Amino acid sequence: MGKITDAAIAVFVIIIGFFILFRLGISLPVLEHVFKQFFFPSSPANNTTAGMVMFGMAASNSRIRVKMRKRLDDIRRRIISRSLRKVENEAKEGIYHDRR
Repeated sequence: MGKITDAAIAVFVIIIGFFILFRLGISLPVLEHVFKQFFFPSSPANNTTAGMVMFGMAASNSRIRVKMRKRLDDIRRRIISRSLRKVENEAKEGIYHDRR
């Protein structure tokens, strides 16, 4: 392949890589921090790479938990609103069921 084709493919791969990282919730400041900590660690004796990987996973997991919590809240809200609408319609029609 030619140089231009290689450059075009490299740009395409970089764009896809950034898209995947942003979809995972890893933004540019987080990437900057990771590279800075990797190349210039505050204390060279510590294993900073493992800590950075765990931080990235924790951030992703917390976002997933927030999304799941919102989804569950939406489902609960729908169930409650359906049951309230059903009770209101029964009250309007004069139907009463003893639910014990």
